[in-house]
Amino acid sequence: MENKDKLFFGILFICLALITFLIYYMANEGGQCVKNPYLYGASKMKNVECSCQQYIEGSGCPANFDFNDTTFNPQITQCGGGGFVQIIKLNDLDITP
Repeated sequence: MENKDKLFFGILFICLALITFLIYYMANEGGQCVKNPYLYGASKMKNVECSCQQYIEGSGCPANFDFNDTTFNPQITQCGGGGFVQIIKLNDLDITP
């Protein structure tokens, strides 16, 4: 095997290892972001704290939640006469700017 062949296979191996690492990294980070984008973003920014309400059109009782860079806390909201309980729905949260 000539030196050119060794160099070619060495570069090929390094490229394949780099591509494998990037795919693994993107899959891991993407999964964490999809699971809870608020907690993921806050953990990346550090030292974040938010108390929020989820507005649902037609509902006079918004769901409340708070989060910081380590925990996400959905709160149970009693509405009106105590009969209706509103809980945060992660699928309905709009995270677009």
